[in-house]
Amino acid sequence: MEGIEFSTQSILDNINNIKKDDTLSDAEKSEKIKLTNEFLGKFMKLRQCEKCQNLCFTPKSCDFCMKTFLESRFDEWDSENDKINAWIQNFQKNFIKPDYIIEWIPYDSLQDITYLSEGGFYFKIKAMWPEGRYVSWDYEQQELKRFGPQSVTIKYITNNTDQDQWLREIKAHLTLSSKILPVIRSYGLTKDGNCYMVVTENVAHDLRKYLQEKISTLNWVAKYKILLDILDSLSSVHNNDLIHGDLHSGVIWYSTSREIWLIGDLRFCRPIDNPSNELFGTIQYVAPEILKNQKENMTTSSDVYSFAMIMWEVSSGNRPYDDYNGADLSEDITKNNLRPEIMQGTPQRYSKIMRECWDDNPSKRPDIKSIQDEIKSILSDYYKNNMPKTEQDEMKMIRNFKMLKRYVIEERFDESSARPNEGVSVDIIKQDQISAEKFIDEIERISFATVSSTESSTQVAIKTLRIDKGDKSANSSLTIYLSKLQEVVSKRNHQFQHTNIVEFLGVGTRDECKVFLVMPIANGGNLRDYLKANKKLSIDKKLKIVKGIASGIMKLHGEGITHENINPKNILIFDEIAKISNIPLQFEKPFDKAFRNRDIYAYDDLFDNIGYIDPNAFIKINGNAGDYNKDKSTDIYSLGTLLWEVMSEKIPYQDEFSDGGILGLIRKIKDGHREKADIPDITKFPAEYINLYTKCWNGDSAARPTIKEVNDKLININ
Repeated sequence: MEGIEFSTQSILDNINNIKKDDTLSDAEKSEKIKLTNEFLGKFMKLRQCEKCQNLCFTPKSCDFCMKTFLESRFDEWDSENDKINAWIQNFQKNFIKPDYIIEWIPYDSLQDITYLSEGGFYFKIKAMWPEGRYVSWDYEQQELKRFGPQSVTIKYITNNTDQDQWLREIKAHLTLSSKILPVIRSYGLTKDGNCYMVVTENVAHDLRKYLQEKISTLNWVAKYKILLDILDSLSSVHNNDLIHGDLHSGVIWYSTSREIWLIGDLRFCRPIDNPSNELFGTIQYVAPEILKNQKENMTTSSDVYSFAMIMWEVSSGNRPYDDYNGADLSEDITKNNLRPEIMQGTPQRYSKIMRECWDDNPSKRPDIKSIQDEIKSILSDYYKNNMPKTEQDEMKMIRNFKMLKRYVIEERFDESSARPNEGVSVDIIKQDQISAEKFIDEIERISFATVSSTESSTQVAIKTLRIDKGDKSANSSLTIYLSKLQEVVSKRNHQFQHTNIVEFLGVGTRDECKVFLVMPIANGGNLRDYLKANKKLSIDKKLKIVKGIASGIMKLHGEGITHENINPKNILIFDEIAKISNIPLQFEKPFDKAFRNRDIYAYDDLFDNIGYIDPNAFIKINGNAGDYNKDKSTDIYSLGTLLWEVMSEKIPYQDEFSDGGILGLIRKIKDGHREKADIPDITKFPAEYINLYTKCWNGDSAARPTIKEVNDKLININ
C-alpha cells in the first residue's frame, strides 16, 4: 500500500503549497483547496490492484491489468491491413467488459465450417469456435478466460472490390459490437484468402424467410413485438450517428442466444454527418427521394421509409411489390406515388403508422422514438381494452399485487436506521464525470456509462430515480435529498457487505427532480440472460450460482430484511459470481414517499416472473392487498422457483399461458400446481435438490424451510 500512502501525501503536499502560494487570492486558494479535498476524498475510495499497483474500483477485475494483457498480445496477430489492426487495437484499449472485447480470430482456428446462403456481395457460413469469446478476468492467473466452444456465424464482406465500402462496414460492425447494443454482435474479424469476414453471434434465420414460413401463425401482438425489436436495433444505429442505408427483411436476423430480432448487415452504413447519395440497396425498400434524385443524401428518414416497407411485409408475409407487373417500378414509386396495397384486416393504427412512415415527404415521416411510443401505446391499449373479461380480472389482480410493497419501507426503517454507519460514505458523482452514457430502456432509467476521476475511468451501470413531486417537501433543495440518499446507501453498503450482494459505488443528481445510483457493471448480465448465453454450464457451476444466491439471502434475512422480489433479473453475474441486486432502500419519513420504489411488473414481465410470486399474494382477488403480510417465507418461495429455473434453463410456466390465460394459471398455482420435476435437465441432479425446491414453494408459508435450512442443504449437495 506504499503507493497509496505516497500519492495521498502528494495531494496533502499540494494543499500546503496552495496555502503558501502568494500569487493566489484568498478566494482562489479556497476554491483550489476545496477541489483538491474533493479529489482526495474520491482518491481514498479507490482500491489498489496488488498486481499492477494502479487504482481502480474492483481490483479483482482490474481494467488496467486486462488492457495490459491485451496490449501484450498485439504482436501475436496481424490482419494484414493497417486500418483494421488500428481499429481492433483501439477497441481493445477501450473495451466495456471482457465479453465485449473485439478480436482478430485466425481462420484456421474455426471448425465445422458449413455454407449457408449467398447475397449480392456476401455469403454466410456457420462454424464452431473452439476457444470462444473472452468472458472474465482470472485475477490469480492474470489472464482473460474464454467461454469455450460456441457456434458462430461468419459473414464474408469483401467479395466486392469497393475497398472503402467494406472498410466502412467493418468499422460499423466493430463500433456497434464494442458497446452493449441491440444489434447482431460481432466477436471480431477473420480472413480467408483475400476475403475479410465478420465473426458474429449465432443467428438462426432472416426475417424474410421466417415470414414466408410462419406468417399464418402470427397474431398482431406477435407482429408488433417483431417491429419493436427492429426499432430498438435501428434506434441503436441512429443513436451512434449512423444511417443504415439498406434496411430490408433480409438484413434482420434472429439471435438464437438473445431470442430477439436484430439488424445484422451494415454494409451500406454511413455516418449521419457524411451520408451517401449513391443509389444502392433493394429498390422496393429505397426511399423515393433517393430514387428520384440520386444527388439527394440519405437521412435517418430514409431508414424510416424502409421500415414502413418492413411493416407491410410483416403484415402480409410478402415482399413489397412482388406482384408488380408494370414497366418501371422506380418511376411508379416516385412519380405516381405507388405504395403497396394495405392488406384487408390490417388494424387502423398499424396502417396509419405505415402511411406516415412511407410519406413522399421525408420531413413528414415520424422519428424512431415516435413510432416506438405509438406501437407500445397500441399494445398497452390492447392489454387494457381488448382482453376477454377473465384477462381484465387478471389485470385487477396484478394491480393489487403492485400495491403490496408500499407498507414495507415504512415498517422496516426504524430497525435499520438505528445502526451506526461504520463504513465509508459512497462518492457523490458529478454529472461532468459521466461520459459515453447509453440508456438501455425506453424510459431512460437504466444506463451504462464511463465515470472518470483524475486518476482513472471506470465503466459503470447507472439507475436514475425521480424524486416524487407529490411530496410536500419536494421543492426544497435537491441537495437535501442527495445527502439523504448518500447516507442511506452508505449504511446499506456497510450493512450488507457480502460476496453475493451488489454494492453501490456512488450517487448523484441529474436535474431538479432526479437522483441516480452508480453500480459496477455485471460482466455476465442478469442470471436469465447468463443462462441463455451459457447453455453448457456444468452442474458444478450451476450449484455454485444457487449456493451463492442462498448465502446472499441468508445475509439479508440475518439483518431482518426481506428482499420481496427475488427473480433472475435481480441476480447479476460478476465473473461467474452471482450477486443479489435491487434490495429495497429504507428511508424514514418524509423521505420514504420521495424515494418510493417504483419497480413494477410490466404485463410482459409478469408472464416471465409469475413463478416467483408467492401465491398467497393473490388469495384475495378483490380484497385489500395490504391484508397480505410479506415475510421471509416470500423470498424462500421465490428461491425455490429460482432453483428450478437454474437447473432446467426454462422460464417457469412459459408453456402454460394459453390454457385459461394468466388468471387461470394463477388459480392453478394457488391450488398447488407447480412446475414439473421430471424434465431431463432436472433429473440429473440429486433427489435432495429436487426435494429442497419442492419444500421451498410449499403453498403453506409456515411449512417452508428457513434460509439457513436451505443454505445448509445446498452446501451438502455436490
